[in-house]
Amino acid sequence: RSGGFVDEFRHIYTDVAFYSRLSLVASVLYVERCWDRYRRHPTSAYSEVQRRGEGRAARRRWLEWLDRYLDGTDARDDRELRVAVRASLRRVRYPWVFGVIDRVRGMLRAR
Repeated sequence: RSGGFVDEFRHIYTDVAFYSRLSLVASVLYVERCWDRYRRHPTSAYSEVQRRGEGRAARRRWLEWLDRYLDGTDARDDRELRVAVRASLRRVRYPWVFGVIDRVRGMLRAR
C-alpha cells in the first residue's frame, strides 16, 4: 500500500523516505522507547555523507521530496503536517538565519 522504497534514495534516507510513505497509509504508534538501533561504522553511507559535510543537503533533498510527495496524497490537506515539513525545510535552506535566532533565544533564556 505504501509503494515500498523510494527509488530516488539509494544510499541515505532510504529508510526515512520509506517510513514517510508507510506512515501515510498505516497506523503508527509513537513510543518513547527505542526498539531498533542503527549499526553505524566508518564505511557506512551515513558516515561518508557526514564526512563530506553533505548531511544537511541529504536532509534537504528528503524534505523537498516529502513536500512534493505529499501533494499527491490525501495528506496534502493536512495543515499541521505541511506546516511542520515546510518549517523543517526553512531550517535546512536557511541555516544561518536559524543559527542567529537560536543564539538570541539562548541569550534571552539565560537572563
